[in-house]
Amino acid sequence: MDQNKTRTIIINVLLIITGNIILAAASAFFLVPLQIVNGGMNGIALIFQASFGLAIDITTAILSGFFFVLGFILLGKKFTIKTILATITYPLFIFLFLRVIGPQFIGFDPFNDTHRLLASIFGGALAGVGVGLTFLAGGSTGGFDVLLLSLKKYLDIKPSFSSFVFDAIIIAGGMFTFGVISGFYGILSTIVTSLMIELIFLGFSQTYFVTIISKKYETINQFILDRLERGSTIIPARGGFSDQPINLIQVGINRSEYFLLKQYISELDPQAFVVFAHVRSINGLGFDPFPIDPRKFLKKRFKK
Repeated sequence: MDQNKTRTIIINVLLIITGNIILAAASAFFLVPLQIVNGGMNGIALIFQASFGLAIDITTAILSGFFFVLGFILLGKKFTIKTILATITYPLFIFLFLRVIGPQFIGFDPFNDTHRLLASIFGGALAGVGVGLTFLAGGSTGGFDVLLLSLKKYLDIKPSFSSFVFDAIIIAGGMFTFGVISGFYGILSTIVTSLMIELIFLGFSQTYFVTIISKKYETINQFILDRLERGSTIIPARGGFSDQPINLIQVGINRSEYFLLKQYISELDPQAFVVFAHVRSINGLGFDPFPIDPRKFLKKRFKK
């Protein structure tokens, strides 16, 4: 293993660990003490604590282990390797923050509405930073990611949609358990978390347009077709400096495929020239549909 690859792996591991520590801090110091249910394992743990008296850290550890095993069964060994750091780090630091340092560390008053508002905003932002750092390293926070990716793999349901549904169900459970106002704080926290993830990782777009120049373009193209399941375009061209014939690969990808493609190319051909252009949107097959002109839609509708 060369030095650059080793350094990349170390940086990614540190980012994943740091991201999960920050995520645990957001839960233990902001969300849990003020009973803010914002979805995910944290929300379920809060509901279980209120309903059955189960400790937050114990519930989190059980859920993390369950989803880890489920991910191994449904998504395979590669996904399991990506989530093992999160499966260990997040429950461990939830335990340390809650049992050793204590949730009173920040000094929030759970009966103060201003404190609850601040906790939902800053806790949600901190959670977004943690998740965003994990995504930057190509890792996963485990937990509900297993269900989201399994639904995508087997039923072709978009993770963004299934994530919304699961979070909505958990927040609704939080409203039933802690009251409607508490649920509103949870919704606010979830929105802040989502915005922070987008700002850290993608800005406000989830799509990239990639141009690749490599002598191993055929192998890279096959990876795009087979592993990413994306269509691509190969364009014959000529190098302006070398005056030699070359082949360009152009492909549109989304957030979850960015790191996979970049890592694969860096390992296969470190001399490749690749441009990842962060684009506003990509419309067409496999991406967002083209917007429909309401006038044309109504005209077509009434003709029938």
